[in-house]
Amino acid sequence: MRRVAASRRLQGMTSDRGRARGWLLRYLPLEVSGTLAAMLGAWLAFEASGSLVVAALAGSLAESVGYYAIVVVRAARGHAASARVQKLGGGAPAMLATTWLTLRSVAVEFGPAELVDSVLVRPALLWAASAA
Repeated sequence: MRRVAASRRLQGMTSDRGRARGWLLRYLPLEVSGTLAAMLGAWLAFEASGSLVVAALAGSLAESVGYYAIVVVRAARGHAASARVQKLGGGAPAMLATTWLTLRSVAVEFGPAELVDSVLVRPALLWAASAA
């Protein structure tokens, strides 16, 4: 009985490690890209305007662009290579299907939570950190 319990614990740890590794491979590049874009965007905006508010808004926008550029490229590549799109034979129908599927999958995965974060939370935190 103890061996079965120990085996299940080990399987759970392996599964948790696999999930953590999957999360890191999926989201860490997005976070790094978004953070670098936010820092660059905020710095450029502050240098141009001298305003912390403008820098916070620009940093927030740049972070979204840096983060979602990778998301959209990954999703579009995946959908374009899918059997569903390949059946369309290329051209405009395949491009439209890829675009639609990409937009839909990104909206479903990130959706309203990202809207609240981009419009309210991130700009407020960037402004507060800059003011401090």
